Amino acid sequence: MLPNYPPTLLRGIPNKSDQFFDSQGQVTGNVFRPYDGQEPKNGFYEISINWEDDDRAEDFTLHERLEDGSYHYKGGAARVSLKRIDAMRKEAPWVGTVEYCREPIFGVNDYHGNLLLIENRVKNKNSRRALLARLQLMITVVIPPIE
Repeated sequence: MLPNYPPTLLRGIPNKSDQFFDSQGQVTGNVFRPYDGQEPKNGFYEISINWEDDDRAEDFTLHERLEDGSYHYKGGAARVSLKRIDAMRKEAPWVGTVEYCREPIFGVNDYHGNLLLIENRVKNKNSRRALLARLQLMITVVIPPIE
């Protein structure tokens, strides 16, 4: 049986820097960029997400903490439409570029999953820019961080 996916997912935003927010305060596509030094697995870069399976997923995501006890997502979280991602995945330039999966971290994060971005589109600078800009359009809401 295929996994059941909710209509939205959440991508945590590490901080409020200009890496993730433009001068107008809009989230940039860099929120979907693989971390520096990250290696692809099976031809894809894994971008950690939380599936919004229920009304507790948002609160859970915003309250995730780092080892030092500080909040992990000081920039809040981006709510992303799975319907928009699925529509994008059918568009000629993006077929095979983006996948997704569930990957719960048992006992830690049952909501966890990954957006999977194909390696060759991420390694090429111009293709990466286009892909990240396209993924930015999948964001429906930016949820403010816990202060």
